Amino acid sequence: DPEGWGGKKLLRRGVGHVGALATRLARMRMSVPGDTANRQALLAATREGGVGLLASCWDDDMARRLASLQARMGDELAYLLPHPAGMNPKAFRNRYSRTPRALGGGATHTRPVPPAANGLLMGDLIWRFVGLDLKQQARVAAALGVARHDVLADLRALAAATAFL
Repeated sequence: DPEGWGGKKLLRRGVGHVGALATRLARMRMSVPGDTANRQALLAATREGGVGLLASCWDDDMARRLASLQARMGDELAYLLPHPAGMNPKAFRNRYSRTPRALGGGATHTRPVPPAANGLLMGDLIWRFVGLDLKQQARVAAALGVARHDVLADLRALAAATAFL
């Protein structure tokens, strides 16, 4: 990417609303089984007691499957599953985003970034796949065009890589 100066400049790839200002950040090492690359995750804490994790997907196929799962869960099941305080997690994350002027922004956007361009996966939404019964899991996986065990294997690998939590 010419804008990234050959990997020397960080580029914004996604925007999300976490609900509060992150006051503490900690860089954590991800231990990906069978991978020797130095992979990092960012653990964030808020003054209100919230905890968040920002981690990268190291496998493009896994990222594609989980993005498809998120879209399917968000479109079909997010309205059927109970939400804390009646808040839709997909709509909540996309509510507000502020981009600093240094990153080419400076305006508050009230419309969400399109999911295809956002690039962020919402763990609380994709992990709800595990809580579905077997028939619902099979139906959602079939709609994605993958096997149920492939999605579960991706979630297990992600859990193993972020086992520091």
